[in-house]
Amino acid sequence: MHRKYVKSSVIESIGYRQVSETLEIKFLDSGDIYQYFDVPNQVHFDLMHSISKGQYYNEYIKNYYEESKVT
Repeated sequence: MHRKYVKSSVIESIGYRQVSETLEIKFLDSGDIYQYFDVPNQVHFDLMHSISKGQYYNEYIKNYYEESKVT
Protein backbone atom coordinates (compact mmCIF):
# COMPACT_ATOMS: atom_id res chain seq x y z
CA MET A 1 0.00 0.00 0.00
CA HIS A 2 1.27 3.46 -0.86
CA ARG A 3 1.68 5.68 2.19
CA LYS A 4 2.08 9.46 2.36
CA TYR A 5 4.65 11.00 4.65
CA VAL A 6 3.10 13.20 7.32
CA LYS A 7 4.31 15.82 9.76
CA SER A 8 4.13 14.11 13.15
CA SER A 9 6.36 13.27 16.08
CA VAL A 10 4.82 9.78 16.28
CA ILE A 11 3.72 8.73 12.79
CA GLU A 12 6.00 8.60 9.74
CA SER A 13 3.47 7.80 7.03
CA ILE A 14 -0.17 6.92 6.45
CA GLY A 15 -1.87 4.95 3.70
CA TYR A 16 -5.49 4.11 3.03
CA ARG A 17 -7.27 1.70 0.71
CA GLN A 18 -10.85 2.92 0.39
CA VAL A 19 -12.26 -0.24 -1.24
CA SER A 20 -11.31 -2.44 1.74
CA GLU A 21 -11.36 0.41 4.31
CA THR A 22 -7.83 -0.51 5.39
CA LEU A 23 -5.70 2.12 7.11
CA GLU A 24 -1.94 1.57 7.25
CA ILE A 25 0.35 3.50 9.60
CA LYS A 26 4.12 3.43 9.89
CA PHE A 27 5.42 4.65 13.24
CA LEU A 28 8.57 6.74 13.62
CA ASP A 29 10.21 5.28 16.73
CA SER A 30 9.94 1.58 15.97
CA GLY A 31 9.51 1.65 12.19
CA ASP A 32 6.65 -0.81 12.70
CA ILE A 33 3.78 -0.83 10.23
CA TYR A 34 0.25 -1.67 11.31
CA GLN A 35 -2.92 -2.09 9.33
CA TYR A 36 -6.33 -1.23 10.78
CA PHE A 37 -9.47 -2.73 9.28
CA ASP A 38 -12.98 -1.44 8.57
CA VAL A 39 -11.86 2.15 9.09
CA PRO A 40 -14.33 4.59 7.50
CA ASN A 41 -12.99 7.05 4.95
CA GLN A 42 -14.03 9.92 7.24
CA VAL A 43 -11.67 8.66 9.98
CA HIS A 44 -8.81 8.56 7.48
CA PHE A 45 -9.70 12.05 6.27
CA ASP A 46 -9.86 13.41 9.81
CA LEU A 47 -6.53 11.77 10.71
CA MET A 48 -4.81 13.27 7.67
CA HIS A 49 -6.15 16.73 8.49
CA SER A 50 -5.66 16.68 12.25
CA ILE A 51 -3.15 19.03 13.83
CA SER A 52 -1.83 16.26 16.08
CA LYS A 53 -1.90 12.96 14.24
CA GLY A 54 -0.55 11.08 17.25
CA GLN A 55 -3.28 12.42 19.49
CA TYR A 56 -5.97 11.65 16.89
CA TYR A 57 -4.59 8.13 16.52
CA ASN A 58 -4.67 7.55 20.29
CA GLU A 59 -8.20 8.93 20.69
CA TYR A 60 -9.98 7.53 17.63
CA ILE A 61 -8.03 4.61 16.13
CA LYS A 62 -5.90 2.76 18.68
CA ASN A 63 -7.95 0.07 20.44
CA TYR A 64 -11.03 0.88 18.30
CA TYR A 65 -10.23 -1.06 15.14
CA GLU A 66 -8.90 -4.54 14.52
CA GLU A 67 -5.18 -4.32 13.80
CA SER A 68 -2.44 -6.43 12.30
CA LYS A 69 1.31 -5.82 12.38
CA VAL A 70 2.82 -5.84 8.88
CA THR A 71 6.52 -5.76 9.77
